Amino acid sequence: MRLMSSGLLSVLAVTALCGGCRRTATDDGQLSASKQVEQAQKESKDAYDRAKKAQDDAIDEQQEAAKALDNVNEKRQQLAEAEAKAARESQESQAAQAKAQQEGETAQQQAHAAQERAAQLQQQQAPTEPAPGAGSYSSGAQARTSDTHQMQTRSAQSREGTGTGTGMWSWIRSGAWNSAPRTTPTTPETPTTDKWATPDTDQTAKPDENTTQTVDNGVIKSTSTSEIIVTSSDDKSMHMVNAQVNAQTKITKDGNDATLADIKAGDHVKVNYHTDHLKPVADSIEILSGGQ
Repeated sequence: MRLMSSGLLSVLAVTALCGGCRRTATDDGQLSASKQVEQAQKESKDAYDRAKKAQDDAIDEQQEAAKALDNVNEKRQQLAEAEAKAARESQESQAAQAKAQQEGETAQQQAHAAQERAAQLQQQQAPTEPAPGAGSYSSGAQARTSDTHQMQTRSAQSREGTGTGTGMWSWIRSGAWNSAPRTTPTTPETPTTDKWATPDTDQTAKPDENTTQTVDNGVIKSTSTSEIIVTSSDDKSMHMVNAQVNAQTKITKDGNDATLADIKAGDHVKVNYHTDHLKPVADSIEILSGGQ
């Protein structure tokens, strides 16, 4: 009996021990799964936070890209407006230059026409006088005609008195010789110079072809690739010179060599030029600093 009781107790002890082991293993498994769930939730939350941060960064970058695109569009618009403005100013400058050139040509034509009219008026106002020596020639011819008539008269009277011997004496006594018109020798007139006479050569007033003229402190109105238009004024009037610029024209600025491209509208200059076939040609151009 004792042996059976001891065996039964042993079996019960073993059974209880196995049950305890099973419960312990089950508790350990439940604890491990809970930790895994917590770890997974934590990792999921971290991944969500990282995704949200990446999304926020992407939104910021998109906003910055949109701002950059707006800046590019704004710069493009400003560039287009600047190009349009430059094109308008270029057209206005070309139109002003063409107008100034046309005005210069018109002024030159008017000046030339005025010179021609002045020459014509001078010719019309010149008095008409006989050619030198014409009067003396006419007087001498009349005198010679009178002397010839007197000689013929005396010869006829001499022939009439040849037969009687009294013809010549009758003519002398009658005083016919004293009543005959006498001629006084004329002195040839010295030809005089008529100050109003029109000379043979063309005296139309023209600018001296080889005389150098100077514009001391002129203002550039416009320029082109081959000429400048410079204006100057005094107390009474304003003058404009449309001068050609060629390879022989010397251009300086502050004592240094310069080019036509360095001359801008509004610059103050000193210009030496001569006239070639009624067209001013610049010999030298000095760009004055500070408008002096």
